[in-house]
Amino acid sequence: MADSVIGLFNIGLLSVYCELPAFFIWYWQNHIIIAAFVII
Repeated sequence: MADSVIGLFNIGLLSVYCELPAFFIWYWQNHIIIAAFVII
């Protein structure tokens, strides 16, 4: 039982690590686009 809980926890951590960079890239791309419009 404990092994499956630890496994689920590790999968959760892994998915967070995979999704965070994608979120930051998306966030920065949107802000770069907004900044470009402001500069123009």
